[in-house]
Amino acid sequence: MTEFAERPNQTGCPVPMSDNKPCGRPIHPAPSDVDKQPVCLMHSGDSNKEEARFKKEIEAIRSGISKHHRLEDAFDFERFVFPETSFYKETFAKEVNFSFAKFTQRANFASTTFTHKVNFYGAKFVQRANFVEAAFLMEASFGEVEFAQGAVFFQAIFKEGASFWRTMFTEGASFRMAQFARKANFATTTFVQEAFFDRAQFIRGVDFSVVTFAQKVDFGESTFMEETKFDGATFAEEANFQKTVFGVRLGETQQTDPIMDAPAIADLRGVRFLKPRGVRFLRVNEECPQGLRARFVNCDMEEVTFEAVRWHRQNRRMILQDEIDRRGNVSEAASSEEVATAYRRLINNFERARAYDLAEDCSIGAMEMKRLDPTQPVFSRIAVNLYRLASNYGSSYRRALGVLLGFVLIAFPLLFACPLVGLAPNSGRSVLEPTGLIHSLEVATFQSNTHYVATNGLAWGLEILERIFVPAQVALFLLALRRRFRR
Repeated sequence: MTEFAERPNQTGCPVPMSDNKPCGRPIHPAPSDVDKQPVCLMHSGDSNKEEARFKKEIEAIRSGISKHHRLEDAFDFERFVFPETSFYKETFAKEVNFSFAKFTQRANFASTTFTHKVNFYGAKFVQRANFVEAAFLMEASFGEVEFAQGAVFFQAIFKEGASFWRTMFTEGASFRMAQFARKANFATTTFVQEAFFDRAQFIRGVDFSVVTFAQKVDFGESTFMEETKFDGATFAEEANFQKTVFGVRLGETQQTDPIMDAPAIADLRGVRFLKPRGVRFLRVNEECPQGLRARFVNCDMEEVTFEAVRWHRQNRRMILQDEIDRRGNVSEAASSEEVATAYRRLINNFERARAYDLAEDCSIGAMEMKRLDPTQPVFSRIAVNLYRLASNYGSSYRRALGVLLGFVLIAFPLLFACPLVGLAPNSGRSVLEPTGLIHSLEVATFQSNTHYVATNGLAWGLEILERIFVPAQVALFLLALRRRFRR
């Protein structure tokens, strides 16, 4: 219990309430070693205090007949020390303030309905807290709450904002099948034991930034319809993302909220997986048309398991949200090199799993970041651009073949047919038409006795260029073919 300065000649309880005035209730005659200073029955930590009197005052506050309760539009239980408590299936029709309250025994809020704001900020639950099927119709604050034993929010409904900022779950925490209709904030929260969010639904954004999951966490079959922030979080043990959806399932709509147009993004920047082999993304977004849009910068994903994930794609390839941010000049976008590093880590992951097509997509992404990196030397960026145009960084055999045929059948034939290029029939050989195409094919196939010969330096130079470009392009074609069909 926090100490409070008692005013001179003050005989009532000095604990400040939500209106910043002292409680004023009569002092409870608790043993001298129980409370740090004399306080009333409602604020006393005396384990032997009369529960009947305590509950009677709670009911008087709720019914509006308590002579010590000063608020008309709210129920003020600030800093109360509750014995065993049950509000099972009850309704709080006003704003409720439980800030800094202490629940010394079991607290049962199962099926309780809060029609207005409810504030548990700084509260402490010494024993199990039961919020099964509780309904929070307005904002709910559990910031800096300490749940010393299990906390169960199974099928709880949060219609407005829900805050669990810096909350401590010392034992198991369950949010199975809970529904968050507005933004939920779990930033810097600590889950000391297992945490369950399976089949939970986050209709708006949710913030798990800098959260610590000290043991197993389960997000199986949960749905995140808007941005989900895990940046800076720590997963010390297993993490299950089986059949998790970041977005909207096929055939579903984002309710009727007109402002729900932001894409669902899994932000895992800076996440630490201490046991990455126990982290599984299995069949993630398999029923979501947008695919998995994820940020992986500064997150080591090399040993994380990805199986049957439906990735977000642009231009027929997998693309990270980090790259989309970089291209869109988003203010908080990572650098090109950081994004390229994220792609390289995924390349190692996918090659180990023999997911070669995904590895090739990530290879393209890494090269794209190098091409777009303004810190790269101009010559290097030009070379990378040529590599992209020639074969999409050695990944597209179709493009490599198309460029090869373009060289041999279009570009060089047109150049050889130019009047400035000196070509003359070779003596002893027949004249074949079209001249440019015939000579291009013979040079490309390294024919020594061609139907036409160069008669000036320009023609000779074009022959040299074709003898360089064509073999190089053939090599790129074979490389791309091998990379796309390796087993």
